[in-house]
Amino acid sequence: MQGLYANPGGGLRPVHPPGSAGRTLLSDRSVELWRDPVRFVSAGVEQHGARAFLTRLLLRPTVVLADNRAVRHLLRDRETFQCGLRDMFMPLLGENLVFMEGGRADSIRASLHSLFSSETATNYQAITERVTRHWLEQLDSDRPVDLYAAFKQLSMELNLAVFLGLERRERGADVAAVTDIATTHWHGLYALPVSVSVPFTTSSSYKQAMDAKEAAAHTGRPDAPR
Repeated sequence: MQGLYANPGGGLRPVHPPGSAGRTLLSDRSVELWRDPVRFVSAGVEQHGARAFLTRLLLRPTVVLADNRAVRHLLRDRETFQCGLRDMFMPLLGENLVFMEGGRADSIRASLHSLFSSETATNYQAITERVTRHWLEQLDSDRPVDLYAAFKQLSMELNLAVFLGLERRERGADVAAVTDIATTHWHGLYALPVSVSVPFTTSSSYKQAMDAKEAAAHTGRPDAPR
């Protein structure tokens, strides 16, 4: 391959980049990229003799671009370019405001504005004071306190109280259940996006996160398992 461009001033021409994505987990090169991104890209360019090459990252076939003009062209081409985070996290997070665009996103944002108006501030202040007071009462002052874990718990309880109406002092079991599900789900955000399980042993963090997402969808329903 002589280069990415048929004409330096005429933009990109269709090409099939050299390289291989392989077909198995052993073909993945994510660890190499994580260890030394510059070395990984440089080695790929040298091996394939091109500024673009095919590999497998995060278990997905991926074209690596090491050319400023190619990257600039891709980012400006709205017909073919989209945020890769959507492809990666949509299965885990589902349809939500982070990935919405256009009129639908504007509509959802407008509906949320009322939650942050000055009229609701008084109610939020009362909830915050109530939840914080109960949280302080539960702290064991006779033992050292892990501040990170303690404030993480407080933050979670404030979110559940404000957005779901769940307060530990009234519905402790429900708060504990939702916290466990949410924690497992969040761990999937920095796990390899591969949903696998090994019988009688364990499942990948991503698989556990997907299961937690399904559990969260049923939490609070009358037919939800207890």
